[in-house]
Amino acid sequence: MAYQASFFPEINTLGDVLADEGYKQYFFIGSIGQFGGREEYFKEHGDYEVDDYNWAMEKGLIPEGYYEWWGYEDEKLFSFAKDRLTEIAAEGEPFNFTMLTADTHFEDGYPCELCDEENDGDNQYGMVLHCSSKQVTEFVSWIQQQDFYENTTIVISGDHLTMDSDFCENIDPDYTRTVYNVIINSPIQPQQEKNRSFTTMDMFPTTIASLGATIEGDRLGLGTNLFSGEQTLAEKLTFDQLNDDLSQKSKFFEKMEEQVTSIWTKTDEGWKFYIEDEDRWAKSEWVSLNPHRYANDTEQRYYIDANGYAVKGWKLIDGKWYYFSTQGSYRLLEGPCDEPFEVDESQYS
Repeated sequence: MAYQASFFPEINTLGDVLADEGYKQYFFIGSIGQFGGREEYFKEHGDYEVDDYNWAMEKGLIPEGYYEWWGYEDEKLFSFAKDRLTEIAAEGEPFNFTMLTADTHFEDGYPCELCDEENDGDNQYGMVLHCSSKQVTEFVSWIQQQDFYENTTIVISGDHLTMDSDFCENIDPDYTRTVYNVIINSPIQPQQEKNRSFTTMDMFPTTIASLGATIEGDRLGLGTNLFSGEQTLAEKLTFDQLNDDLSQKSKFFEKMEEQVTSIWTKTDEGWKFYIEDEDRWAKSEWVSLNPHRYANDTEQRYYIDANGYAVKGWKLIDGKWYYFSTQGSYRLLEGPCDEPFEVDESQYS
C-alpha cells in the first residue's frame, strides 16, 4: 500500500467520521510516515497531521542522521508526545491523537536505556515487552493527571499477535493468543464486559461508541459496537466461517481497487514500476522510490530492465556490476563493482 497515489478514496473510516465532527487529528510515530501507505491513508481519511521521524528531525527533536530501530525509539516518542499533547490540548479544540509504538516489533524488540537488563536481560524480547508496558502505564498515568483527561477517552489496541519467531514456542499450542485492547475513561459502559468474541473490525464502531456517540444499528462496515448487545460476526459465524467468508471474491473491493494507481505492480514475470508524472512504465533505467523503514530513501535504488521488470542478483549496467536483493525487496545492495563476488544478504538491514 506504500506504492500508490491514493488510498481507497471512497471508503469511510474512523478518521473521516471524526473529521466530520470537527476533530483535529494527529498521527504521531517514530518511524517514516510513508511506510505501508500510512501517511497517504491518514491524510486522505481525516486530514491528519502526520508527525513522524522526518517531522521530529525538522523540529530539531532528534539530531540530523539519528536513526535507531525504525527511526527513533519509544522512550523519545512518549516524551515528545507529552509536549505535543500539551500544545494540542491548549488549543481547546476536540482532537484525536493517535500514536504508534514500535520497540516491541519483532525480531527480539529494541532494548532502550530504560530496560532492566539486570533483572530481565536473560530474555531480550520479554525485557522489551516489560519495559514497553511500564512506559505505556506511565504515559497513561500522566494523561490522567492532565486537565484535558476529564473528557478524553483512551483507546489502547494492539495491531496483531507478536510475530517474534521463538518467544511463544513454549506456550501450549491449544492456548488461544489474543490481541490486547483496553478502553479507559469512556462515558458509557458495555452491556457485556466479558467473554466476547470479536475482531479488529469491531474496534471501528466500538472506538466511536466509546466517545459517547450513538450508532444506528450498532454496526459500521463489518464491525459491531462492543458496548452494545449485538452479536459480532465472529459470534454469529465463528472465526473459521468468518475467515472463510472474508477470503471469498469481493466485487466491492475489486471496484475499490480499480481506483488505485499503484507505483509498484507485481505480475507473473516480476515487479514493474509506474512513473506517474510521465504516465509510463519504467524500462532500462534506475528508479528510487520505496517509502519503507530505512532512514534515507534515496539510497534505496532499483534497476528496471529493458523488459520493464526490477532486476535481482548481479547485473552488468554501463560497464559496472551491481547486486540487487534476491530476498524480495530488489533494492541495490552492492555496486558499482568491477566484477561480481559472493554476497551475504543477511548482513544488510
